[in-house]
Parts: sequence; structure tokens; C-alpha cells
Amino acid sequence: MKRLLMVCLLFATQIQAQNETNKKVLTSTHLSALTTRAKEMNYSGTMLFYQGKEKLLAWSNGLADHDLKIDNSPDVRYNIGSIGKSLTAVLIMQLVEQKKLDLDKPVKQYLSKEIFSAGSAAITIRHLLNNTSGLGDFFESPDFSEEKTLSIDDHLKLINKMKPATDTPGISLQYSNSGFIVLGKILEQFYKKSYQQIVQEHLLKPAGIDYNQKLAKATGYFMDSTGLQKGEGNDAARWTSAGGLFLTANELHALVSGIVSGKYIEAESLKRLWEKESRPEQEPPFVHYGLGWMLEDPNCIKLRGHNGGVKGFQSAFRYLPDDDLYIYFSSNRDGGIEAMFMNTIFMLMEAKGCKMEMPGQ
Repeated sequence: MKRLLMVCLLFATQIQAQNETNKKVLTSTHLSALTTRAKEMNYSGTMLFYQGKEKLLAWSNGLADHDLKIDNSPDVRYNIGSIGKSLTAVLIMQLVEQKKLDLDKPVKQYLSKEIFSAGSAAITIRHLLNNTSGLGDFFESPDFSEEKTLSIDDHLKLINKMKPATDTPGISLQYSNSGFIVLGKILEQFYKKSYQQIVQEHLLKPAGIDYNQKLAKATGYFMDSTGLQKGEGNDAARWTSAGGLFLTANELHALVSGIVSGKYIEAESLKRLWEKESRPEQEPPFVHYGLGWMLEDPNCIKLRGHNGGVKGFQSAFRYLPDDDLYIYFSSNRDGGIEAMFMNTIFMLMEAKGCKMEMPGQ
């Protein structure tokens, strides 16, 4: 009888916990307010929200391509920029699970001097993932060209000629696109394939995504003194382990929800990606960087995800593990998501009855 009572209490506790998780944080009133605000701001792009398996919002506005008169939609592909870094981290963790890589072994144990000669010999894979490698950013190279710097090897040639931002890895966070290029080369060395092939075989295809499928593609735009201009990063064939992949909001959700649910990596590996590794000094104290993922814990909510952007495109995704809530923003306008993203975060905090913790509070 006592055992039966214990089982009943445990079952009741599980049901209560499940109900708490399934409780909608954003109501239809919240969502209506967000779309109204987006219209007022002339938001150009797509917003997609899920809680668990339930789609809460799929909303788009504006033109994906002004020349072709294509409307934005959840089925239009956008340049997701540096969100690709989170995908690179997942691919690395797959090899860690297979004991083919060790996060704390020197990178130069995996890449020869002929391939990678930049930076300190003490740089580890962990340093690359948490942005403390000190390698700096290939975009700052005077030889960088969007038209000519295409492959991982093209990028490595620039990185090997650049002076590192610091000679001591593991000290401070310095956001590094170069570090993620090196991670891409490590993946290429193990699989003996291009990074793009690896992503398609190990991430996209398992999610049912055919990158060669002819879907509508957004063009990125920005405003200058003469009006609307086409931005950068408009070629869906040019992407690397540092970013630049084109995905629809629906495709991105298929990947992120698959990562969270254990389709690609084990729960323990995901936990390691979400451990606070480093912190950008210029950001509020609740902002940290894990292994290829951004971590934000402003008081009563936990946010896990990444931002992405090039001149003409902006994107962001966040997963709230306590609420099983997914939020996605894709925009084909420079500076297109900042206000809407922050409006959503503040609305989430208000809905959960807390406020943003700022420095000095």
C-alpha cells in the first residue's frame, strides 16, 4: 500500500511538472502584440515560435526579393550567418562522443604545421569553441575577399598569415570567426570530405533537408543615403564552418529541435555545449558563451542559442529549456531583428513575472 502511494505521488509530481512545462508562456495576446509591433517597424522577414511540438506563431512580412517580388515566408531560405557556429559545435561533439577528439587536447595535435601554423601551441579545441583561442578574425585580414576567399583552405591561408589577437589562449573571450574555420578543417581532416558535405550528410539529411532543393531564397538589403541597396552574403553556395548557410525558419527549427531532443548528440554532450565557458566583458553579466552556443540567464529565464548576421541579413534563435520554447527570427534587412528580438525577450520576462538584471542591480 505504501509503495502504491509512493508511485501515485511520483506520477502526480511528473504530471504537475509536465503541465508546468506545457503552460504557454506567450499567449495569443502576446503574439498579437508582437506582430502588430513588427508591422509598425516594417519588419522584413519571418518569425517562428514553437512550444514543444505546438506551433505558436509563423508570421512573415515584406519582400524576400524586391526584383523577383518574392514574399517572405517560413519556407524562404535566409542567410543564418553565425548560427552555423552552433551547428559546427554539434559536429565536433559527435566526434568527441566517438572518442576521436578531445576538447582539451592541443589543436596542433590534429592539424599539421603545413595546414595550421597560427597562434599558440597551447590552443585547444575548447578554446576554439568558447572563443578564447586568441586567433582573431579573418575578416580583418587585408587579403580577405568575399569573391576569392571561398573554401576552408582559402580562409586558413589568411589566418596563418595573420598576427594573433593574443598569444595566451583561455584568458578572455574574443569572438573569433577564425577559430571556427580551424574547427571546420579538423572536421574535414577526420571525414576526408568538405565541410559542406559533412553538414549535409550528418545534419541536414537526417532532418529531411535537401540543400540542393530549389526553394525561394531571400536577398539581403541595407539602407544608405540613396535608398535600399543589396547587401552581402547573397550566394547560398558560399558558406563555411564560421557561418553563411541558408535555411528556412522551418528547416532551422527541424535542426534545433533535433539537437535538443537528442537526435544528433547525447544529453550529456548538449549539457557540455551549454556550460558557461567565457563571458564577453562588454555585455551584461548574465551573458556567457558556451561551446559554440550563446547562453543568457537574465533572472527567471534561460536562453540558449546564437545570433547571425552579415550586411543585409540578420538572424537569431533561442531555446528556453525550462519552457520547451523555441523562438526564431530571420530577416533580410540589415539591423532587422534587434528591436523585435529584445521586445520578445522583455515580453517573456514580463509574462514570467521577472525583470532584467542589469549591472549594479
